[in-house]
Amino acid sequence: MTSDPNPKMIDSSLDELLNRYFSGKVVRKDLTKWVKEGANVPVYVLEYLLGTYCASNDEAVIDAGLQTVKKILAENYVRPDEAEKVKSVIRERGSLKIIDKVSVTLNEKRDVYEALLGNLGVKGIEVPSAIIKKYEKLLVGGIWSIVTLEYFFEESQKGSPFVLRDLKPIQMPNMDLEELFEGRRAFTEGQWIDVLLLSLIHIWNVPTCCGADFAAWRAAIVHRAGNGQPAAAPTAVLQERDSRCPGGWSVKHCKRTE
Repeated sequence: MTSDPNPKMIDSSLDELLNRYFSGKVVRKDLTKWVKEGANVPVYVLEYLLGTYCASNDEAVIDAGLQTVKKILAENYVRPDEAEKVKSVIRERGSLKIIDKVSVTLNEKRDVYEALLGNLGVKGIEVPSAIIKKYEKLLVGGIWSIVTLEYFFEESQKGSPFVLRDLKPIQMPNMDLEELFEGRRAFTEGQWIDVLLLSLIHIWNVPTCCGADFAAWRAAIVHRAGNGQPAAAPTAVLQERDSRCPGGWSVKHCKRTE
């Protein structure tokens, strides 16, 4: 999503379109950075929560969403040093929704799938085959997920007393290209180029505090795309920085020093 203080350079309808057609899949990177500073949480976990609760142009909704995100992180994200406390809470309450990385292996001796929750440090949790068929990536490196765990202990049981009742991936388990194509149809070519450019600026870690040379970057990407070339950061612009600009740009590129 856009957060540039020079809105004249960017189509003001982009945020509304992105929130409407890619709800839950777009995030304001400035919010990610702001929340990340006070929470030792993987970025994609933060971005999932921000995309879910802060996908709006209304500042009041965003503020309320930020409070919800902070509450979820405080109550549901499993920190390794608090694993025993979380396990105790699950045992005493009988059930708890947590955020953790879930990896699954096949226990061929018992012919069951078993999960390992990385931060919680619990393994041997049986996983229904239906979940594996839906999210095969669980078997290949694992997926950060929102998991509902229950606790049920019996003297004669062979597996873990922890029961996986529900699992919702935070990382995208697969890419739905049809959904992407369908959402793309709502954007003009120029709007879509701006969406891609804004995303690339964040990937390149280019400060956008003053919208420095946005038009030049856009023109460069359009030119390269027209020639079948991959997008590349305008090197000359990225190399010229100056302390007088809030984002470190040289006077030549900083719009606030003009």
